[in-house]
Amino acid sequence: RSLPKYSAEEGGEETDGGRSVATPRSRMSDVSHKSAAEAENEEADLICVLLVARHSERTPKQKVKAKVNLPSDYGAGMLLGWLQGGVVAAESVLVMPRTMELRARDQLMRLADAARELSKMGHDVGTLADALNCISKEGATCHAKVGCDDGELVVGLKWGGELTAAGISDAEEFGRNFRNETYPSEVIDELHATLRHDIKIYASKESRCQQTAAAVCKGLMRTHCQELPPLITAMVRTDEFGRLGGGHKNYVKKDKKEKKEKDSRKEDKESKEEQGEKEQKEKEDKQGKKEKKASEGDDKKSEDKEKEESDLPPADTPWVELEGLIGIPCVSTFLRRYPSPAVVLQELAELMEELVAALKQGELTQALAGGETPLLLRGRYEDVLNELKCKPPKLDKVQQLLDNLEYDERHNRQAFPEAADKPLASALPLAKDLCDVVVPLETALQRRGDEVKAESHGMLLLDKLRWDLRVASGADLGDHDKRHLLKHEALYKNIDQNSARANERKSSYVRSRLYFSHNSQLTGLLYLMLNGLERKESAGEGSPLPSTPSTGSSKAEVRNLHAQRLGFMAHFIVRLWRKRSDGSLRVICDVSPSGSFDARVRLFDLPFAEVDAVWSEVLEPMDRLSTDFEKCPRAGGTP
Repeated sequence: RSLPKYSAEEGGEETDGGRSVATPRSRMSDVSHKSAAEAENEEADLICVLLVARHSERTPKQKVKAKVNLPSDYGAGMLLGWLQGGVVAAESVLVMPRTMELRARDQLMRLADAARELSKMGHDVGTLADALNCISKEGATCHAKVGCDDGELVVGLKWGGELTAAGISDAEEFGRNFRNETYPSEVIDELHATLRHDIKIYASKESRCQQTAAAVCKGLMRTHCQELPPLITAMVRTDEFGRLGGGHKNYVKKDKKEKKEKDSRKEDKESKEEQGEKEQKEKEDKQGKKEKKASEGDDKKSEDKEKEESDLPPADTPWVELEGLIGIPCVSTFLRRYPSPAVVLQELAELMEELVAALKQGELTQALAGGETPLLLRGRYEDVLNELKCKPPKLDKVQQLLDNLEYDERHNRQAFPEAADKPLASALPLAKDLCDVVVPLETALQRRGDEVKAESHGMLLLDKLRWDLRVASGADLGDHDKRHLLKHEALYKNIDQNSARANERKSSYVRSRLYFSHNSQLTGLLYLMLNGLERKESAGEGSPLPSTPSTGSSKAEVRNLHAQRLGFMAHFIVRLWRKRSDGSLRVICDVSPSGSFDARVRLFDLPFAEVDAVWSEVLEPMDRLSTDFEKCPRAGGTP
């Protein structure tokens, strides 16, 4: 596409259907789009907009495990070698790994063939064959782990977590709404193609986040491409520094030679240990090994049980005590009819028993979404039922149940037999309300007494947002590496010189950054922002939390965000404005826990300098950590 044309006459510019094709202007430049508090009777230019969003609706995460006794160790080895396929280096074989991972399409196809043959031979493979066939037909990604011990073949299969068709549609609609709200008078796709707009899109490595980013981009740019993979390749940048996936260790530059030597020593040690363990096993009696294995399994279960019990309070804890731990009233009137969560879990287990029985006895009226078979559908709810019936009952088991109920309510409700309607309709609101208590309870317990650290969820992401605002505002970038900005700034400077309006006023390019991540990162980011604002308020430095009706949100609404369960497409929108009269900068941040554009909470409306100071105080552990290492990319790794 060619660059937009400009008229030589002062103030003149060509238009396309009433839409400006000159220097990009945002809705914030038009007073009619602002509230009284936002406009303050003066026009302002939007110079930076940052979007942080959770992925769209995904399929439930599922797993299947199968154990098959084979006639000989030699036959098991032959089967594992056939499943692995390809050319395998001798050194990797001699190490004798206990398990191997199958991810390639040809490996999974061989595993599906083996599962079918084993089933024909009379072996019980459970739902493994059904799951592999379903995954193969739908083209979904999965991960299989296969191992063998004493002639027993053990296969674990995990899949799910990809966007549904409805999730893709929702993300595209989100992109259209975001374009209409933020750039209503711009031809955003043409401005981006001609470098008249500085926009970049990032996503974490998870496929659901990248698919969401591509679908939003499709709605935002009005592309004609129907498939998401080409858009992911062309438009979506994969985060490579751990900002969207967590883990500050990815951020630190380590000496490659030292790392390689350390890995080599570790591999040699593991190889020797495995060889020694193998020789020891050959000396032991098979019955003795089975007893030892069972004992180790019991010990591990006991450890896991103790860990689970320490994470959350007992399920029979009264509601009042749970709200005291959370710090905010969040128990619905519906739940208060029950004396404690344990009674709710018991009723949910009874409803799931009724649902599983209805699915076994009745026939589905139509095909299930995603090519799922009735056997896999029942398997999902049987797994959930087993989790709910554990003694003592555990609060964290309800989240998996809610994932399944919400998915089937939207995609499979019409296919369910009539007898399944009642338990499904009764269990869904009960599970929702209980999750609205369990999720903030987990967050509160994790944060209680645990100071913010450099590796905390959301730290790297907040560091990147601070960087973006500093670059857009022209503020000092701190200790970040600034060299990469030279090429970036020169590019847009050359484009600006071609504009006939460059001498009229300073360029008003909008720096747009769109980030797509998962629930834990957004939850961490929300906590860090609230923590910084509350710290500032408790220090007596004004009242950063909204307190006037003109902001659209009250202090209570902002504080209640601590107890919010983030839905699909939950998002933050941070905007940086520059007033034309005095050049002052102001930052406004809106949060939508539900993902809806119509249900947002104004988190803050503050001068840029105050926001930078608040965020810098929160990020102090990371800033301190960066001084202990050689200069690392941090937020400045990519502009």
